[in-house]
Amino acid sequence: MTTQTSSLSEELSHLHADFCYALADQRRLLLIYALAKKSRTVKELTEELGVSQPSISRHLKVLRERGLVQGKRDGASIMYRLADHRLIEALDILRQVMHDHELKLVMLDIREEPDYNLFHLADARRVPVDELSLLVAELHLEPPETVFVLMSNDEIEATEAWKVLIAESVPNVYILEGGINGWLDIFAKEDIGIRPMEVSHEGELRYEFASALGAAYQVADPDYHEFELEFTPKIKLELKRAPSGGGCG
Repeated sequence: MTTQTSSLSEELSHLHADFCYALADQRRLLLIYALAKKSRTVKELTEELGVSQPSISRHLKVLRERGLVQGKRDGASIMYRLADHRLIEALDILRQVMHDHELKLVMLDIREEPDYNLFHLADARRVPVDELSLLVAELHLEPPETVFVLMSNDEIEATEAWKVLIAESVPNVYILEGGINGWLDIFAKEDIGIRPMEVSHEGELRYEFASALGAAYQVADPDYHEFELEFTPKIKLELKRAPSGGGCG
């Protein structure tokens, strides 16, 4: 074992023994988030979290012993606060990673049927623009970690559809950047059955196809590892929905 590996092993052992144990109880996590807002007494924490005073004191003792929480006497009471607010940042990152792995993607293709039949992305559902508002109730019933992606040949019609869903308080609605044309610009270069062509109007499909194969084309579900892509993270999951009828190891 190298010196660097040995040092890492020691750090991870300390992390597991101290931090992971401290974070292995949901009530301690709730305490940490409560103290992230402001300093509080045991009584205030008891009232906010609805947990008995002995239980709050016991969990605070665990957090204090591991240097995550500090206490300072204020008259007859002790005010508790987080020792380092970076702890909240770390927990928020872990929560985001957890939600990222649970994302459900719903792709809504709002193009006319002929274009959709020629080519569409795998698992994309065609929804005519004039029927989009009828779909709102169904979209609100999707799990809170659902992300909706609207797509048209470019971004013009998708943007109008986006406005409709935003006005209906549908969360996590995005537009496929560059539309289907932009997708094909990237992924269809080697497909001999798909060729670029000149168009006279915005919003038209800028490619012609050997056959109307829909999602049967390979570029409908490409292997991203075969392409040199530069991703810019843009999705920020909103977990609140509009009204509708353990440890580290």
